[in-house]
Amino acid sequence: STNSTETFLTSSSSTRSFSNGFSRSRNSSTNFNTGFRLRWHPDTMTMIMFRPSYSFSKGNGNSSNLSTTFNDDPYDVAGGTIESPLDSIFKEPIGTINPELLAIAVNRQHRESMNDNKNHNLNGTLMLTRRFGNEGRNVSLRLNAGYSKSESNNYSLSEIMYFKGGAENATSTFLNQYTTSPSKNYNYGIRLSYSEPLGNNWFAEARYDYSHRYQDSDRSLFNLEKYDEGNSPWGNYSEAINIFGTVPSDADLLMMVRDDYNSQYATYTYNDHGANVGVRYNTKEIRFNAGIDLKPQHTKMEYTRPGQIDTVVTRDVFNWAPNVRLRYRFNNTTNLDVNYRSSSSQPSMTNLLEIIDDSNPLYISTGNAGLKPSWNHNMNVDFNTYDTEAQRGIFAGIRGGMTQNSITNKSIYDTETGRNFSRPENINGNWNSSGYFGFNTALGESKLWNISTNSSVSYNTSVGYISTRTTGIGEPPSGAAALDFYRNVFAESESTKATTNTLNLGERLRFGYRTTFWDFNIFGNVNYQKSRSDVQDRANLETWNFDYGANLNINTDLGLRFSTDIRVNSRRGYSSANMNTNEVLWNAQISHSFLKGKAATISLQFYDILREQSSISRNISAYQRNDSWSYGIHSYCMVHFIYKLNIFGGKKTEGSDSKGGNHAPAVRVMGRGMGGYGGGMRHF
Repeated sequence: STNSTETFLTSSSSTRSFSNGFSRSRNSSTNFNTGFRLRWHPDTMTMIMFRPSYSFSKGNGNSSNLSTTFNDDPYDVAGGTIESPLDSIFKEPIGTINPELLAIAVNRQHRESMNDNKNHNLNGTLMLTRRFGNEGRNVSLRLNAGYSKSESNNYSLSEIMYFKGGAENATSTFLNQYTTSPSKNYNYGIRLSYSEPLGNNWFAEARYDYSHRYQDSDRSLFNLEKYDEGNSPWGNYSEAINIFGTVPSDADLLMMVRDDYNSQYATYTYNDHGANVGVRYNTKEIRFNAGIDLKPQHTKMEYTRPGQIDTVVTRDVFNWAPNVRLRYRFNNTTNLDVNYRSSSSQPSMTNLLEIIDDSNPLYISTGNAGLKPSWNHNMNVDFNTYDTEAQRGIFAGIRGGMTQNSITNKSIYDTETGRNFSRPENINGNWNSSGYFGFNTALGESKLWNISTNSSVSYNTSVGYISTRTTGIGEPPSGAAALDFYRNVFAESESTKATTNTLNLGERLRFGYRTTFWDFNIFGNVNYQKSRSDVQDRANLETWNFDYGANLNINTDLGLRFSTDIRVNSRRGYSSANMNTNEVLWNAQISHSFLKGKAATISLQFYDILREQSSISRNISAYQRNDSWSYGIHSYCMVHFIYKLNIFGGKKTEGSDSKGGNHAPAVRVMGRGMGGYGGGMRHF
């Protein structure tokens, strides 16, 4: 994947940061899961259920990353002739780099990473439910417990070059880091709930739950480039790359290069209580729920970060959140659903500690003891109806949400080195809203023609902090003096609150014809995004994404089926020319069902036959615009073999007919699902 990012550093359009990156990764994992469920009914009013489970997973992976930072738009230099700034800035020797590009370059980084991990999880749940009569009075008890243990190792090899002063004065640093992170957790909890009929379809509900959680985590960071025992190869980049993923065997000598300043040991103990009281009203037409959640929480953290802090922190909070939901059923095919929920969330315990993490010299972070909890509000209204006779459906809805005291990162950028200094801060003003409307109907007396449309709109407001201090920060000291240095950086750097409003409009249209043996559809989609900033004109961006095409499905009495679809994807308005593309995507499939009762099906499926598919996205916040392009193996073929087994004999089972015969559900592979207007193959 590649990305192009522009960060709006100040309200002035002349102070900006641009970055380009490329990453390639490979990951593999093995997973094993087992469990069972025991359900027992001692009598018609009592149910007992026990569900234990165990899972194990292990995995490993590696990645390669190239990144660079500029003080101006690299696509605008050299008359706009540089198609790939990333490739150009990594040329060797440095003297061969385009001088106009080198003049705006701040730094470049080549990073290789490797990891491996193992995880064990053991969980169990015991549930008891008892009904008292048929009026709706019941009580239930649930007990749960779990234990998990994990181990992970990470290796990182980084070479960073700073271009301050031009090619002649360029300097580079080298990091060879190894991190080990073992952890273990256990938890147990209890939940007791009770429902009492109040008469006239009203019910009172009450629930109490308690949970205890313990977490033990240990993170040790070793700077292997400082290991100098016997002309160590770990301290030389050209030699370290050949033994990457290994560590010195002498444990005592390895501990000598442990980075205590960025290593930590922490234990967390959580004791959470929860109570919910509410009412419920149920009739054939109306289902209404209203209640309030009360959540007292006690947390204790014992935290050690050698060289910085050794402390015990306790936190007691009391959260409460109301929720209301109304579902009205006008008839069997028409429903209205109104739902409001709220919730609060606390900042993490480590975010409240003013500790410094400078393990990555380009991204340095610290905590903030003054963080407040956030409060989220969400409101949804949904309506849907369907006319069976006319084969006509309508669905519509609106969404809205806002967050009070959102937690965002306040960043300060050094234009000379490209370093980012980050600290979490509370901010208000984030909210979102959206709406949708859909309509589909059959046409003509025979209902063979159909048309559908789906319209959507969203409007979001994103707020963030833009730093006004971007130079003169200097070189951070090491050790205990670093904390005072970073405190001064934030204390002396003022920030401006920036607001970006983003509008998204979307429309999807499909027109089709269907008979017993074949169907055909044409479709088109379009999405428009527009963003406007109150402090930075560079954030005023517009992009278009649209696609159109057709799909065809043919079925025969002999069990032979053929499906194909073709569509064109187009994008406009992205920063990089290779993102403003047209892609022709073609998928196809042929399948055949055979044996008695068509029990066996074999199919051959071809994806992205023309090899043009890619993935592009744009994300916009108050202080940043990011365009990303990722490439995967989209062009491939796959063979499926499906065999249906009747293992219930003549007994009546779910899905059987009224005479007791079991009919396994047929497998229909429809071309419409191969991409068409839906994008991606599905089985129905």
